[in-house]
Amino acid sequence: MNNFNLCGRVAEVGQRRNDKAPWPVLIETELGRDKTALVPVEIFGPEAPPVGWIAVISGTLDSREWQGRRYLQLVAKSREFLPPPAQAQAQPQHYRQPPRYSEADQPPRRSNPPEDDNMPF
Repeated sequence: MNNFNLCGRVAEVGQRRNDKAPWPVLIETELGRDKTALVPVEIFGPEAPPVGWIAVISGTLDSREWQGRRYLQLVAKSREFLPPPAQAQAQPQHYRQPPRYSEADQPPRRSNPPEDDNMPF
């Protein structure tokens, strides 16, 4: 079995069939610089995870057989749902340039480097 870690945002939460069934959840995760993927995951629990929250799921990668065919199965061992960061919801702050210093604030410049005839190189 292989271990996996999945981190992404909860994109969609479906309806469960009954009180003991898991919640069908789609988690949007990044594959590369410009690519994202929706990963279907079933989450057990009394409440559905809120859409937009960050999902951190780890577990094992396994397979199962059904009607003579093998299917990939992700078995979640731990799960955690975190609220989105406050900075993502707030307005982006504008970059402020650092203040410019006057020539009087600068340390004095050396006009000539010190001459030393006994340099080792």
